Amino acid sequence: MSKMDSRIVAVVVGLAMAAVAFTSFATRTRSACEQLSPNPNPAGSQHNFDSRDGCNELDDYENFGTLINSGKFDNAGALRNFGKLHNLGALNNFGDISNVQSRSGNTRNDGTLNNFGNVGGYGSTKNTGILNNYGTFNAGDFGENSGVINNYSDATLSSEQRFTNDGVVNNTLGGTVRTGIGWINNGTLDNGGSLDFEKARFLNNKWIIRIHSCASLETAHEINNAGLINCEGTLTSNGVVNNSGRFYVSGSGSVTGVGVFGQSAGVTLVDGTLSQTAVRVNGGTLSGSGSIESEVTLTGGTMAPGSSAVGAIGITGSYTQTGGGEYAVDIGGSRAGVDHDVMRVSGTVRLDGQLRVVLYDSGGRRFAPGEADTFDILRADSIVGVFSGFRFAPLDETLEWKVSYLKDADGSIDIVRLSVNRINGR
Repeated sequence: MSKMDSRIVAVVVGLAMAAVAFTSFATRTRSACEQLSPNPNPAGSQHNFDSRDGCNELDDYENFGTLINSGKFDNAGALRNFGKLHNLGALNNFGDISNVQSRSGNTRNDGTLNNFGNVGGYGSTKNTGILNNYGTFNAGDFGENSGVINNYSDATLSSEQRFTNDGVVNNTLGGTVRTGIGWINNGTLDNGGSLDFEKARFLNNKWIIRIHSCASLETAHEINNAGLINCEGTLTSNGVVNNSGRFYVSGSGSVTGVGVFGQSAGVTLVDGTLSQTAVRVNGGTLSGSGSIESEVTLTGGTMAPGSSAVGAIGITGSYTQTGGGEYAVDIGGSRAGVDHDVMRVSGTVRLDGQLRVVLYDSGGRRFAPGEADTFDILRADSIVGVFSGFRFAPLDETLEWKVSYLKDADGSIDIVRLSVNRINGR
């Protein structure tokens, strides 16, 4: 045999030995995986799986006891869970995992769970780790999250009854989040896709909900906000909104529907569109430079046009301010909506309560009105009633404020006009 032939034989023998070794390793790994037994796993028993190489569960498997994964587990089959499934390591699901019974079927993730298939059924799911959902993930009757959930495009995250979020839920563009009875948000819900809460009786928020542009939230029942809701997309409410926190509707955002928007405290800032059957404020501040398409009633709290500076807010509907309400305007110059606040109402205004006037500080210098300066601070189709109290910013000692209620001052438009007059004898 030549040297070349010897080398070829040596290489072939070496490759054959490597193939045998690889086959032996693969066989050992598969054999270890298939030792997930007995099947079914009986009630009262506990199976701990800590393989670093993973397990492809290709056959149906039923668990009535407890399964604990502290290694790497890859499931491509069907796992029916009547007991407890606890992940401490890495669990990759390409098949189906179902909690079968409402009281005993429970899933807990303290590690990393990547779902590319279907997870569903009854029972409950608790996540304290990282859950990446690329498929369909139903948390069962009750879902709890104090970790991070990422719900990706074309994926669906849902719960049959109630979901409680104390961590972070990121719903990306194209993703859908649904819930049955309600959603309790004590953490961060960052929505770039669709929040379908039409069947939910309530959405309770105590921390942060953000609705990005091109994203949506739909509800037919109750939203209770004591935290922050930042709407840059579309929120459709056909129920009741109770705001006592911060509710921001950005320039690109809109709140639509046939519901009632109520506020008892906090701030509602409308730079986009707020369209509801009725807006009722009995505390806090309603402000912004956008538009409100609704009947607005202010029985308490403050109406303050403008956002961070002076501005104009528009109302399509009526505006009613009772004795407990306040209309607050900033004055920084002569141009309405640019230098000083104004409210424009396509409808009837009914006035009572207080008028508060503040001099606006622009560029480090507070505006100082002069004699004969005028400021149209409210325009409407019709104005009925007058303010019953006033809080005016101080003027030069020779000047005073005057409030005039002008009928048909601009065509058919009624106007409330502030003017600065010289005090008699000074």
